Amino acid sequence: MEIKFDETLHKYTVDGKEVISVTQLLQKHKITPSYDAVDKELLRMASERGTLIHEEVENWIKNNEKGFTEEAERICDYLNSNADRDSRIISEQIVANDIVAGRFDILFTYKKELVLADIKTGNSKHLYGWSWQLSLYKYLYEKMYGQKIESLIVLWPRNGSMDAIPCEYVGDDKIENLLNA
Repeated sequence: MEIKFDETLHKYTVDGKEVISVTQLLQKHKITPSYDAVDKELLRMASERGTLIHEEVENWIKNNEKGFTEEAERICDYLNSNADRDSRIISEQIVANDIVAGRFDILFTYKKELVLADIKTGNSKHLYGWSWQLSLYKYLYEKMYGQKIESLIVLWPRNGSMDAIPCEYVGDDKIENLLNA
């Protein structure tokens, strides 16, 4: 399977065919919240801050380079404390099938079990949408690589703390129903 991602257009192609992104699929079916009513400038600033934090975590994972945001530092400290020492931490990996594609934030092992983690930097907790997003990534990863992911968590650095919030897998049946909708 050949997967390409156009960063500027945020478009995925799988074997030459354009597919919907995980984010777009969840928005289309109103599984994730709409931010249409939020002030555009406030949304832009929050998005830029979130992107910076994601980039800093990715640079730490891939190049062992520390960033300067407190949020990225708390996420990296969490991974240092919880990821198995002898394992590799994977970040920003694309997963896809012939319908949908997306890029998950972090995959690591904890006590020899795979954990899929998503970084959230917003002010509001959206557990339902987060569970769906992580469930889609889990489903796609397991189909592509044949490895079982045991846990789904959201890493939510906020208010000076670092919350690791467990998310429930929504199940293969629900994922497949969504993909076929």
